[in-house]
Amino acid sequence: MNGKRVVVLGGTSGIGLATAKAAQREGASIVVASSRRQRVDGALSALRGKANGEVVAARRPRATDP
Repeated sequence: MNGKRVVVLGGTSGIGLATAKAAQREGASIVVASSRRQRVDGALSALRGKANGEVVAARRPRATDP
């Protein structure tokens, strides 16, 4: 997966986080999306520095966000 970008919706826990980790081990750049910033931060902590792939964080804004 070198050179590929993988977007994982629900990638902050459970099977989504496991999928992100697996793709990252294969060299993919990871985009983790969630509506909760603290969950994205936790996923980034789990992913950063673990493998070859780049980690990019994304946050889906809530409808109530300004």
